Order: sequence, then C-alpha cells, then structure tokens
Amino acid sequence: MIPFGEWLPDRPPRDNPGAIEAKNAVPIAGGYAPCRSLDSFTNALDARCRGAVSGIAGNLTVFTFAGDAAKLYRLSDATWSDVSKGGGYSTGTNEVWNFAEFGRVGRLIVATNFTDAPQKWIMGTSSAFADLSSTAPKARYLCVVGDFLVVGNLNDSTDGTVPSRVAWGPIGNPEGSWTPDQTTQADFQDLKAGGEITGVVGGEYGSILCRTAVYRMTYVGVPLIFRFDEVSRNTGCVAPGSVASHGAITIFLSEDGFVLFDGQGLRPIGANRVDRWFETYANSGGFSRISATMDPARKLYLCAFPADGQDDPARILIYNWELDRWGWCEQDCEALVRLLSPGYTLEGLADISSSLDALPASLDSRQWQGGAVTFGGFDLAHQFGPFGGAVKPAVIDTSEVQIFDPLRAFVRGVRPIVDGTTTVALGTRDRPTDTIAWTADTAVNSRTHLASFRSDARYHRARVTTSGDFEHAQGVDIEADRSGAA
Repeated sequence: MIPFGEWLPDRPPRDNPGAIEAKNAVPIAGGYAPCRSLDSFTNALDARCRGAVSGIAGNLTVFTFAGDAAKLYRLSDATWSDVSKGGGYSTGTNEVWNFAEFGRVGRLIVATNFTDAPQKWIMGTSSAFADLSSTAPKARYLCVVGDFLVVGNLNDSTDGTVPSRVAWGPIGNPEGSWTPDQTTQADFQDLKAGGEITGVVGGEYGSILCRTAVYRMTYVGVPLIFRFDEVSRNTGCVAPGSVASHGAITIFLSEDGFVLFDGQGLRPIGANRVDRWFETYANSGGFSRISATMDPARKLYLCAFPADGQDDPARILIYNWELDRWGWCEQDCEALVRLLSPGYTLEGLADISSSLDALPASLDSRQWQGGAVTFGGFDLAHQFGPFGGAVKPAVIDTSEVQIFDPLRAFVRGVRPIVDGTTTVALGTRDRPTDTIAWTADTAVNSRTHLASFRSDARYHRARVTTSGDFEHAQGVDIEADRSGAA
C-alpha cells in the first residue's frame, strides 16, 4: 500500500515522503477526513463581517456579537440585530473588530476597531454598546491578561498613533480610569524593538506579537506591574488576521512562514512543507483579509486567505497541531470564527429552517446545545453558519514512486483505501524532466473495489477523488508487474 502521508507540496514529487496534494482533506491519524462546506443559516449583516465573538454571562446565558464597518450586532436564534451605540462606527478600510470577554464569570464584552473608542457590552444589562471608558485609548488589538484588559498598537488621543505601545487598564476594572497610577496599576509600555504590534494574546501571561519580534508579558506587581521579555528577535507576525490561539498554543504567519508559539519559544511548522505553497497562491495584497481560528475539538488551526488574485478568502489552510500535519480546502468566506451556540428551542429552530429534516445539523448535534463551541464562518453574503454542509470532493495525490526500482512497471489496477465512493486517475512519466500525463478518472469496480488500468511507465502516482461522504482516506493498493529492463 502507498499511504496518504503528510501533505508536503513544497517537496519534489519523486519519492515525496508524503502526499503531493490534499485538497478538501482534513489531516487525521492514518490519513484524511472530509471537509464540509459552510451551511449559513442566519440573516445577513449589512456589510462584510470584520470579526465576531461569544461570551457567557454568570447565569450561563450566551451572548454572541459580530461587527461590520459601521455596526455591531447581536445574534438571537438566527437573527442579527443592530446593537451599535448611537451614531454607529467608522471602521477603516483595512481594519477589523477585535473582541475580548472580561471577567471571571463573563461580565463584559469589549470591542475595538482602532478608529472608534473601545466599546463595552455588560452581559445581562446592556441593550446597546457604549464607550468603555473616557480614558481608554483607541487600539487595534486587545486581550485579557490575568485581571487586566490589555490593548496594543494605539491610536492615542495625546500621543497620536503609537504602533509599538501596550497599555492596560485598572486591575479588575477596565471601565475605570486608564491614567497611569500605581494604586490602580493602570499603565503602558513602549516596546523598544520589533516594530509595530500586530497581535496580542491573553491568558495567564500575555503574548505580544510584533512585526519582527515576540514578547512575553508577565505580571510582577508594583512598581513595574508587567515585565516584558523578548523571546524572539527577527521573527514576528506579518499578518494580524493569521493569529489564533488555544490554551498555551498560538499560531501565526511570520516573514519566514507559519510558526507556533508556546509561550517559551517559536517553532516553524510550515518550513519545507507548505510555506512555499502558501507564498505561491496567496494574494500578498490581501493580507488584511486573512482570518484564522482554532477548532479545539479536532485540534485544528485554520487560516483563510485570498488566493489567485481574489479579494476575499477562497482557500483555507488546515493544520492539525496534535499530529503536526497539514491539509487545505476550497471555500469562499469573509471570516472564520469560533462562536458558542446559544441553546435553541424547537421554536428557535423553526426560525432557522422550515423543516427539521433541512436543518444544517442533526437535532442531537452539539451545535444546538447552549455553550457548545461552533466552528464556522461568514459567507460572501455576510451570513453566518457552521462548517456542516455538503461534503466537498477530496482530491489526494500519492507520492510519485518507481514501483520496481530501477525497472519500469505495468500497473493493472489501483484500489483506494477509502470508505466511500471514489474515482482514480494515474499520473505517469518516464523521466523527471517529462510533464506528468494523467489518465481519465476511472470508476472503482463495485465487487473488487479496483480501478483498472493498463499503464506502462517508470514513474507512477495515483490521484483519488472522493464523491459524497466518507470517514477515512488512508491510501491506495497498486497491482503491478515488472515491465522490462531499466
């Protein structure tokens, strides 16, 4: 058997230790699983989604919000409603909304877009967003570190644009005064190296991502309040939307490719594997449209990016951080997001679909349970939905092999090890300088599960294309004979 190994498009095809192609394929142990399309079920935002978030109040009520250039919205069942402050917002062309949930029992949702004052929603009390604090600086990014709301890359009312500044509000009270004060512990720090801040990630400690550096932000109390340690020099984040985190893991795109930061150091995860593939297909002028998120249930990092000259993301890179393996899928979308389901009644499900059979997921799906993580995105019509739609046809190419090295081989058949409907095509050539020649897609015999060929060549590779649902794509068995001298 030739297994469907790890997807390694940056390696040469001859004796590639993995798979040459893994389109619409999610990396799992022993092979690949299917990708599903977006199945949007909400009404539309007025314009392109610029970010979304969910939070849980102390009474376990789920609050979900999204933003476009001019408005902030709240989701109720399948309906987005405008909950902007009076006058709305003026989000810049290349800016997005960044959100954070503050409070140990989920008290506040805070949002920032760099142009307008940071916004707050008090869960269980607010009916519209309002300014967080008269002294809170405008900022591009925000997160929660311990008991502090932290913002980075500032649009400060006093000092103007300060792209390398980090600021934090009063301990436990971001609605209070952000004026530096040893009593409240509100303060700021200008980083000395690394260029502009391109992302901030919270938790027990803070991760401050700059264009050419990464800092660890550790609480030490007064008088310093936070200590900033440079853990990476010359490598930082060049695409803010590529930043996604779960637990201690943060993944982002650097000038050198995709890297993983664990709080102590950086590890390249795309080098000699997918970095050159990404560079080939990504629209470098569309980096502001990149979005990324984590699917914690499947240990996946997903990064949507504009490709082939398009403005909107059309491809999604998929990285399984537990297996250290990649795949990708084709999917038009505006933004990838990870939200929490609010919990649906039967009446609420009726707002989503006129028929229970037509729901985008079965009734026992976690998607309809309150507080369940729903991984999904916004389509180009500005509607949200989970990745629970139709299974996309997967296309997986094996490595190119010389079956009877150094002889030619006569291939009589290929048996895909896939628990679903497939077709198989053979790619052949006699010299590494030859252009690969592909046979037509050939159906698999229902009795032998073999796709029949009469192919005589030195080098062979198999391309398996799925149709409909499957669970595991593992590899191919090849039936072949020696075909002559070298």
